[in-house]
Amino acid sequence: MARQIKSEFDGWSVLAHLGKNCRYEARDVLYTSHIPALCLFRVVEGYIKISRYFPDGRCQILSFCGPGDYFGFEEKGSQRNGEAEALGQSRIIAVDHAALDRATNADGRIATWRCSILSAEVRRSQNLILALGRMNADEKVDYFLTHVVRGGAGREIHLPMNLTDIGDFLGLRIETISRTMSRMTRLGMLQRVKGTTRFLHYRTRVEAHQLAA
Repeated sequence: MARQIKSEFDGWSVLAHLGKNCRYEARDVLYTSHIPALCLFRVVEGYIKISRYFPDGRCQILSFCGPGDYFGFEEKGSQRNGEAEALGQSRIIAVDHAALDRATNADGRIATWRCSILSAEVRRSQNLILALGRMNADEKVDYFLTHVVRGGAGREIHLPMNLTDIGDFLGLRIETISRTMSRMTRLGMLQRVKGTTRFLHYRTRVEAHQLAA
C-alpha cells in the first residue's frame, strides 16, 4: 500500500500513460493468490482490500489501498500474496511488468523510483506490525482512522469497509470496534453522516479535548 513518494523525479508520471485504466464495482476481484503477478497497480478512485484466506476459512486482511496507493509488488511471474477485491466503485491503473522493465531500461531514474516505493511499502508493513503489537483496542481503532483511511481534523472520511473487515485487519472483535467507535462519537472524535459508514470528521482524542475546552 505504498503511497506517492515526494521527490524531484516522479516515476509514475512517466509510467501512467503506459497503463490500462480499469473500473471495478463492489466485490469485484482484481486477482487471486492463484494467478501469477503481471502488473503493478495504483488506485485512482475507491478502495481495494488485499486479503489472504486460510484453509480453515479464516481471513487475514493485509492492507486497504486508497487513492494514491500502489499495490501488487510481487515479483513478475510469482504467485500473488493474496486476493485483491474492490470495496466499492473503484478506478485502478495497471502497468504490466514488461512495460515497467522497458521503461526502467530506458531511464535509470525509474529503477530508483521503483525501489523507493517498494521501500516505503516495507516500512509501512514494519510500522504496522510494531504499532498494532503494542496497542490496546482504542489505540488500534485510532491508528486505523488516522493512518489507514487518513482521517484528520476537518477532513471528511469514508469507510467503505465493514466492521468485519476492520476487525480482520486489526485483530479485534466486531463488538469491540462498534463499542469503541460509539465511545469516540460521544467524545466528539467522530461525527457521523448518513448511516454507519460515513463520518464527517475524525479527531484524535487530544484534538477532541482541545475542541471541548
